[in-house]
Amino acid sequence: MGTDERLWSETPERIPEGRPCLIVRPRDGGGRVGRVLPDVVRYLRDSAVRPVVVKARGAGEGGARAREALEAGGRFLVSVGGDGLAREVVAAIMESPVANEVTLSVLSAGSDCDFVKTFGLPPDTAIAVPRLLTGTEYPVDVVRVTCAAHGGGTRVTHFAGLAEVGLWGVATRRAGRLPARLGRSRSFAAFWWTMATFRVPEMTVTADGRSYRGRAHGVVLGNTQQARGGIRVSPRSFPGDGVLDVLVMRGPRSDQYTLLPRMFMGEQLPNPGIVELRARERVEVDGSRPQWIQADSEPIGLTPAVFEVLPQALRLKV
Repeated sequence: MGTDERLWSETPERIPEGRPCLIVRPRDGGGRVGRVLPDVVRYLRDSAVRPVVVKARGAGEGGARAREALEAGGRFLVSVGGDGLAREVVAAIMESPVANEVTLSVLSAGSDCDFVKTFGLPPDTAIAVPRLLTGTEYPVDVVRVTCAAHGGGTRVTHFAGLAEVGLWGVATRRAGRLPARLGRSRSFAAFWWTMATFRVPEMTVTADGRSYRGRAHGVVLGNTQQARGGIRVSPRSFPGDGVLDVLVMRGPRSDQYTLLPRMFMGEQLPNPGIVELRARERVEVDGSRPQWIQADSEPIGLTPAVFEVLPQALRLKV
């Protein structure tokens, strides 16, 4: 079903209490999000709920639309799309003075959204949409990141899923710069390009005072478990326990594909090539040269970086 442009609206000056605001990136999932949106809106309207539906066209616009909705009184935001959009909406909420009044829900709507998988939310839109009305609010941890911004200066942002520093930070950035027409093959091409060219740096990782210093091709910081299309990259993470799981990948780069079958099952730990750390307060990551950071499938900046745990800072409806 094609997208009906009559579904879209600008964020109104005032959003009545309890009315959901759907922030939608229709191109996510190869355009599947835009195609299933009419069914989502129809279900809500048939349930006597009239959502505000706002379009986020590209990277960065989701955060702007979320901020506008919050300023208009919106207190129930729904991210409809992939991980990058969800991260932008989370950051907008956490940077708002009304963050403690807001409830978030995430609907993958045909996109490959890893964030919802930790919570067992179904990928089938017809099954997932009713949870917007009947789901339970669950407090989840959020991570505040202070890092070096590309081009100079400092950036402060937030995520509620999973971040990676090093090899996968580079690969994620490269994938985003390849032509969109390549679809999912962008990630495949970017990964092998990075594997062929990545120089393993010396890394320093400190988690609540406990440190690792040495060569490492990557660092995983897991609040949720899954990334890269459903791989359980941080299998021991639980998003409401006030703990950030840190995995320092000190083994050979080839671990990124030789461990893959075990990673899909979350069975790669314990492993001599992976150093496990945990933090309830903060993690500091630096390298012998600046390393790219990706959070929830989106490049956010470079090392040096500080990751601070904000326990149960966000209400998520699941």
